[in-house]
Amino acid sequence: IAPELSLADATARLYTLLGSPGNEREIRLTPRRTEVRRISQGSDPAWAAPVSGGTVLQLPSPGALSRMAWIGRDRRAPADHEIEVEVRATGLNFRDVMLANGLLDDDVLDEGLAGAVLGFEFAGVVVTAGRDVSSVRVGDTVMGFAAEAFASHVTVAADVCVPVPQGLALEAAATIPVAYLTAWYALVETARLTKGEWVLIHGAAGGVGLAAIQVARHLGARVVATVGSPEKEALVSLFGAEKVFNSRSLTFADDIAREIGEIDVVLNSLAGEAMLASLRLLKPFGRFIELGKRDFVANTAMGLRPFRRNLSYFGVDVDQLLVARPTLVVEMMQRVAAAFASGAFLALPYRVFEPEEVEAAFRLMQASGHVGKIVIRPAARPTKRTPVASEFQAGDGVHVVTGGAAGFGFAAAEWLARCGATRIVVASRSGAVPADLGDRLRQLRANSVDIRVMRLDVTDRVDVAACFKRIREDIGPIVGVIHAAAVFEDSLIAMRDDERTARVQRPKVDGAENLDAATRRDQLDYFVLFSSATTVFGNPGQGDYVAANAYLEGVARRRVALGLPALAVAWGAIADVGVLARSPGLAERLERATGMSSMTAQDALAGLGTLLAARQAGRGLAVAVCAPAFGGQVSELPILASPAVAGLMSAAKRESGGGAQALDLLELVQRLGPLGARKEIVAMVAEEVGSILRMPSADIDIERPLNELGMDSLMGLELRMSLEKRLGVDLPLLAITAASSLADLAGRIVAEVSASQDEGGDPGMAPQDKSLMTRHTNADADGKTTVPDAFEATRQGVRRLLQ
Repeated sequence: IAPELSLADATARLYTLLGSPGNEREIRLTPRRTEVRRISQGSDPAWAAPVSGGTVLQLPSPGALSRMAWIGRDRRAPADHEIEVEVRATGLNFRDVMLANGLLDDDVLDEGLAGAVLGFEFAGVVVTAGRDVSSVRVGDTVMGFAAEAFASHVTVAADVCVPVPQGLALEAAATIPVAYLTAWYALVETARLTKGEWVLIHGAAGGVGLAAIQVARHLGARVVATVGSPEKEALVSLFGAEKVFNSRSLTFADDIAREIGEIDVVLNSLAGEAMLASLRLLKPFGRFIELGKRDFVANTAMGLRPFRRNLSYFGVDVDQLLVARPTLVVEMMQRVAAAFASGAFLALPYRVFEPEEVEAAFRLMQASGHVGKIVIRPAARPTKRTPVASEFQAGDGVHVVTGGAAGFGFAAAEWLARCGATRIVVASRSGAVPADLGDRLRQLRANSVDIRVMRLDVTDRVDVAACFKRIREDIGPIVGVIHAAAVFEDSLIAMRDDERTARVQRPKVDGAENLDAATRRDQLDYFVLFSSATTVFGNPGQGDYVAANAYLEGVARRRVALGLPALAVAWGAIADVGVLARSPGLAERLERATGMSSMTAQDALAGLGTLLAARQAGRGLAVAVCAPAFGGQVSELPILASPAVAGLMSAAKRESGGGAQALDLLELVQRLGPLGARKEIVAMVAEEVGSILRMPSADIDIERPLNELGMDSLMGLELRMSLEKRLGVDLPLLAITAASSLADLAGRIVAEVSASQDEGGDPGMAPQDKSLMTRHTNADADGKTTVPDAFEATRQGVRRLLQ
């Protein structure tokens, strides 16, 4: 109700509204009219038409293979020691498939050249060369390594590329870098394989396996291999393996022991018991070379007893090798290229996929349905709009980022450096940057950025004033502030208290007020407050957080009204840094709850640059929402069923082709009965499995075990994600892998829904709502146990344990 509206008018109009409320959730009464809220997809100020130049493959979130798209990206001119290459083909590796399915942690990848991005090896034509480059010239064909190699153009150090052997097609050349460098480093540099020794090569029909056979034969060693099919057995025999066994059964170890005896070197890519069985095959002074990632990610325990026989264990990751020992990499690549030139090595068999077939390529490797290598040609034009390069240029002075020592705040500090900032202060309550960000901090300083880490309690006005005074005196004038500090402590409304509310709200509310007061006399170029799109749509369990962000937006509007710079950005979910990156599966759960997909920090900050550039040009807003549009999926949020977002949801459904809604399982069971519902769900599960296996659902035997259908753990993860979206339930991965068949899985789902109904569950409460309440109250969501009762029961239980 507008404050200038008289009490009599406000009372009369409110009385009328209460008598006939309709389905509007937000109404504003002003002296002249009654207003309702309408949210629509705006002019996309932070995103524009595809940029000219290049493309890169984008995966919006782990497991979303069907949503991979080629987006536009600016090309980067090479530095003195670099070259720009027009990529003609990129090799697909198993690390890409694991990364795409969310099965590789950042700490497994961050120490390498490529890091946690798709694409690692390529072949193409040099289009630009730096002035210090003499090893190649413009127009030469090269093969090498690059981060985000699924792209139309890459700019890399010339040292990580070598000329393509004469007469070799570029698609064939793209199969060489990872496979042959891995095989050479593993067998020559690490294992010191010698003439006459036996080497066991697992997964020998893959790219690295076939390369390893050739390297071993080149050294005069003898090869025993494991593969998964008769066709692959024939291939590895053709390449030079003397003995070939089945990798899909642990009997390979007994067979090898019986026919050959002990092995000198194992080149391993198997996990679990198969890995341990291979270790036991080694003779004294044998060498075990681990190429796989699964046991590293799972932190698999290994007994030391076998190593009493003078065994050696080596973990090999070429990505890290490129960073740690670049000189050795150059030497090895030159020796590999020379072996190709002499005819000692042959190109690997490969299959080429066009840009629009990228999903099929990933799924083929995921199903281990390939031999040799898979290569993908990049798209010449984007298939999806992309953030444009920022027009914002950071001014000369000190840029302060509160909450900048970690997560999205630290990403913002790095972005400021890319925009030209040379003096940056990241401030936080701890006053320290986490160890996992140490390398990135050192990289900023190596690039001549004066970045300081300071301790600051942003909720303490005296501390803020003193800190900013030190900055002005010791570093220089303050020209910009980004307030990114946040505390997350989710809870239901019934469980909140003043202390919890204060912990969540003070860093944002008091912090914004204190920063506003401390900078009133500074000549700021910008004053940015990091808000959240939850202020527009809400989010279950985040009432305090939503209120705190709404306050930030009020501060921004107040400053703008006073003629001061201010911009509050209501961010959508940021998937690759911060709380979502630290919590596996949270991004997917948030998408189901809100209907909005996540975005990367790079995309978000590109939007911030455009918003700040607009403000510098005098046409910006005090508050802007920067979030992906809805995908048209069902959401738990009541506001999304209101007229306020009808236009936005309609547009989203048009863009997504209508969008499949999650099934109401309880309604299905009530309507068809358990047997009918089970039959319906079996058909849906079969459709999803058919999509993953690339086969008609009618050809899938619903009574066969999942592993006999060809489903491995990666496919099980993808099946879980697709079923959660389609059925609207949370399915533990164990529920899928433990099911004896598709029919059994469907029966388990129906039984769970039926049990919730029989136990007196609210017939209007979906299973996911019940489980949510159970997590919050530690009790059955049947209305019989209140939140205080549940809390008291938990407290008493803890007390008994302590006694």
